[in-house]
Amino acid sequence: MTLRTRFNLLLVLLCVGLAASLLVLRYYEKRETNLILQDLSGQRSRMLDRLIELSGRSLETFTRDYSLWTEMVDFVARPAVDRAWAAVNIDPSLATFNAHAAWVFKPDGTLFYATAADAAVPPTSALPPGPALAEQLRRDKACHFFIVTPAGLAEVRGAVIVPSEDTQRVSAPRGFLLTAALWDSAHLDRLAGLSQAQVEISAADAGHPAERNTIHLYRDLPSWDGRVLRELHVRYASTTLEFIADTDTWESAILFTFGTIAILLGAGFTRRWVLAPLGQISASLATGDTGPLESLRAERSELGRVAELVRTSFEDRAKLRHTLDERAQLSRDLHDGLIQTLYAIGMNLASIGPLLRQQPEQAEEAIDQTRTELNASIRELRSFISRLEPAATEKDFAKAVRLLVDFMQTAAPAVRLDVAIDEALAARLPVEQCTQLLYIVREALSNAVRHSRGSRIAVSLRPADQAAALLTVQDNGRGFDPSEPRLGGHGLDNMAERALQLGGELELKSQPGRGTLVTVRLPLPS
Repeated sequence: MTLRTRFNLLLVLLCVGLAASLLVLRYYEKRETNLILQDLSGQRSRMLDRLIELSGRSLETFTRDYSLWTEMVDFVARPAVDRAWAAVNIDPSLATFNAHAAWVFKPDGTLFYATAADAAVPPTSALPPGPALAEQLRRDKACHFFIVTPAGLAEVRGAVIVPSEDTQRVSAPRGFLLTAALWDSAHLDRLAGLSQAQVEISAADAGHPAERNTIHLYRDLPSWDGRVLRELHVRYASTTLEFIADTDTWESAILFTFGTIAILLGAGFTRRWVLAPLGQISASLATGDTGPLESLRAERSELGRVAELVRTSFEDRAKLRHTLDERAQLSRDLHDGLIQTLYAIGMNLASIGPLLRQQPEQAEEAIDQTRTELNASIRELRSFISRLEPAATEKDFAKAVRLLVDFMQTAAPAVRLDVAIDEALAARLPVEQCTQLLYIVREALSNAVRHSRGSRIAVSLRPADQAAALLTVQDNGRGFDPSEPRLGGHGLDNMAERALQLGGELELKSQPGRGTLVTVRLPLPS
């Protein structure tokens, strides 16, 4: 799977995560809104029941007190209506108790007296049949129902008439008292004002609307026989729910916008600053051309450093290839030049013996010629030696180590080789120290590559203090026990001897499974 494919897969996962986050957020927001709605609905429902109870309390008090009254018993017991008594005790009480009508029935259910505060309220037309009402009151002692009148819906309360001392109403009814109060627009306006909601009376079979962020409360208004006559509908638009809904919408919008912008910015920046540079580096490595890296080398970033390292590796590879070609040419030159000359010198020396006895002058001339050829061979050999030891003659220890590391890296590509050379410190080292340290590094690296089986080797040169330098070669391989005897090989002994020749000391630390650390401490020239 390519890096671009993985990146695209990551984008898909981020988009899916954003969508899932939005769904989860909306779910919990809706859940929170429903909980708040239920709580507000419960509060409003209890408030509505309390308001209905309070609005009908005066009518209930009127009915209860006047039906539990000995004078009312005497009033019903009279053969004819005492209108003077009714005009003093019943008629004025309608206004006092906010009632609009009152009816007094005999024990057999026949109407005895009726009065109304408004002529629009019929005294008897909307009431249930007297006998049926009387039977219900004998059974239940009291009643509460609604009737429809030309003036509108009216609330009716009734109770049996008993003497004042019969507070439990256990005696036989002496009559029945009904009172009524209109639920007109004024009454509904009072309920709406107290509940801070819209209040209306609707038919029993009217549908229940569904509105967002609105609480709908319904109360059945029954007739005398228990059927639902009308329905009280209270509609409460909650500003709290509207605010919460608006806030939830903005939260979701902000999350979606921020998430989308973050994903787009992340995608754009990753393509611009990661994928595109990696593509340039990959193209450069594939073609061996440093052209694609030119725009990256100026960047002060890790990828810019990588581009510079790739360019440097190309240059070092070219130098190494040139060095290898030069050494191959030296090998051919040695075979075709110096060795052939030496063969010729040997043949000349073999022929000089007979000439010494027979032709001394020619022998002397042959000796001079052989001497000349030997001097030329010596000069040629010195030239070869100078060309084969660049580290010692150039005194560039850091460069020599990097060339060596590059050569080792080519031989062991699976091992990571790190170099950390203090350039200023390396420049202070004499030629002899550079040469000996290079031999030590070569031997330690060779041992680590061939025997440690590790994945990382680090070479460093740094100051130990003001008067000494510290060279370390460390690997994370399998290690060994330095105290055990070693069979064959003199590499470790040779490294120790070279360190002693430099006036320093070599320390070897290793444990099975813990890697190996070779440390050389040598004095710096004053």
